[in-house]
Amino acid sequence: MTDFNQFKIPENKLVATHLFPHSWAPDFWSSLDLEELDSYLQQIIDNGFNTVVIVVPWVGFQLNTDPIEYYSPYFQRLSHLIAAIKAKQLQLILRLGYSHDKGPESSPNEFDRQMWVVANPQVRAAWFDYLDKLWDLVKDQAHVLGGFLCWEDFFWLEMCRLEAPQRLEYAASCGYHAYLADNYSLDELSSIYQTEFDDVSQVPLPSYGGLGMREFCQFWDTQLVEEIFVPAKTHFPALTMEVRVDSELEQHTGRYIDHHQTYDLDGDTPLVIIYYSPAWGASNQGGADALKQIYENLYTLLGQVCVYTKKSVFIDQFNFIDNTPGFERNTRIEEAELKDFIEGLSHVFEGTIVGYGLWSFHDVPANVLHNSHFQWDYPCWQLDKAEQHTGWVEIAEGGSIVQTVKTVPGAGVENFIFDFELASCEGEQHSDLDISVVYKQQVLFNSRLETHVDNEWQALQIAPMIYGSGWGLRLHNRGQGIKIRRLSLYQIHQENGMFDKDGQAKNFTLAMSELNHLLAAQMIGQPLFAPSYIGREQVGPQSIKGIYKDGWMMQYALGYLSVPDPKQSSVFIIRAHVPAHWDDYANRLQLHIEGKTYDANKALQPGLNELSFGPIPAREHAVLTYELSADKCYRVDSYAPETCDDNRAVSILIVELALLSIN
Repeated sequence: MTDFNQFKIPENKLVATHLFPHSWAPDFWSSLDLEELDSYLQQIIDNGFNTVVIVVPWVGFQLNTDPIEYYSPYFQRLSHLIAAIKAKQLQLILRLGYSHDKGPESSPNEFDRQMWVVANPQVRAAWFDYLDKLWDLVKDQAHVLGGFLCWEDFFWLEMCRLEAPQRLEYAASCGYHAYLADNYSLDELSSIYQTEFDDVSQVPLPSYGGLGMREFCQFWDTQLVEEIFVPAKTHFPALTMEVRVDSELEQHTGRYIDHHQTYDLDGDTPLVIIYYSPAWGASNQGGADALKQIYENLYTLLGQVCVYTKKSVFIDQFNFIDNTPGFERNTRIEEAELKDFIEGLSHVFEGTIVGYGLWSFHDVPANVLHNSHFQWDYPCWQLDKAEQHTGWVEIAEGGSIVQTVKTVPGAGVENFIFDFELASCEGEQHSDLDISVVYKQQVLFNSRLETHVDNEWQALQIAPMIYGSGWGLRLHNRGQGIKIRRLSLYQIHQENGMFDKDGQAKNFTLAMSELNHLLAAQMIGQPLFAPSYIGREQVGPQSIKGIYKDGWMMQYALGYLSVPDPKQSSVFIIRAHVPAHWDDYANRLQLHIEGKTYDANKALQPGLNELSFGPIPAREHAVLTYELSADKCYRVDSYAPETCDDNRAVSILIVELALLSIN
């Protein structure tokens, strides 16, 4: 097979899940049990999935950037995965540059790599070498669709949360000073930051949401596409990117900063990737929204993406359940309504929406331990009268194993859970295991577990526990020799899967399996059916992409209409309203169909407008894809700034539209 030069979009819908068989993403490579991989992949297939996504971290795979050094066992394991997935006739997508791994130590760390990848020549060269090496591994694999980068792995906005001296330091190291010097005068920068600067080197990165945030977001968006994504494609041609669909709040204006300029990527990338959570576009006040509102927000999201890019769209993380710590007030879907939500999704993934993916097939604990399944021999465990085997560790009487974790996610130290499996070394016996948490030789937590064990592995749990950054977990065996495996110490439990962490089905599991089988059989493209007329009651983001639920259109809109009679020419009619008090309003609409542009018969004015476009020639296909574009948008609140808090930029309020045959 010859090299493919762009991301492959198959004929049928993509129904995907990320591959995390035993733990969460950062622990994936250090906990994967290859002996159980086949059965796990079969479960994925049985539930209707046709594609898996694998995270391939830059750290871990590439241990050092100067000189460049790789961890060959990870590449061997990746080769095994590629072959196993091919044998199951599944498609494969790689997330490249993932920024977390709980394997061997890497230098520089993931944060510095993502900040220096543009401005530091050696880090940049190492990044390209990493991409080259992975491309050589997959370029001849027919079942590999391609890879993607993710904005989250180059999330430069995190630098804006640092203290001022660090923000000034990173402004130089990430290339922001050079960008400012090329695009702004010192007077302009002093005005933006409301601080007098004598030299551009004095300008720090903005504090998150503060003065200068809009300019930094524009810089970040430009760097993501032009300096990270586009050059990366020359090293891994079948590449696309997950773009940021959330916005940043500009605190001093109350306005939001979007990232629409990243959505179209470059000219020859056929697919753009997004993510989803019910929090998008919601009030996020700690409650649950009605399904009608959830769907309206979802359609608005998809429409917003579709009107800012002509590319097909794939949702790689469809997180309709999202319990991310720190976002507890995010709007959610009621648990009792999840099944109904899933059953209604078949109409969402239509047209250029090529499919969706789950972040995980089952719920996963955010395990803080390294090499928790004892698959590797890199330094992280201290063994005393203990011997590590592949997949388990044997602790003799009086022996112990200890691990100190440098960084633990989350702010709290309470309510940790410790799961593990235990077995005897020889036959039935009484086990006496002492589990403790130690910091600077002080015991902060202790639990003594006495239980009957035999040769069969049994699952045990200690909860609640306390644990924190820099603390040590110590397991001391007071009894006869024992075997331990699959240790998991976690406080955070990601609930994104269709099965819980113990493999039990959820209330929507059957509905999702049925949806998967339905979608996997569908062809990608236009919907099979579309109306010829959309009236006032039907106008909304479900029927027209690029409009809000109240009918206001953004600058662009996209939709589908059926041709009344394919043998006859037709005319496109739209009725639209503009408030009468918008005295300065003047606008024009254009219609775009199959590469041809049609101008409206007249300009838009305040009041009720009826416009026609055409004639549109007779065509073979029953369903027509159309795009509307306005010359400009107007801020709603600009006409009543003291009483209106609607800061949307809109073009027209659509009342109805139709295709009519010309006799």
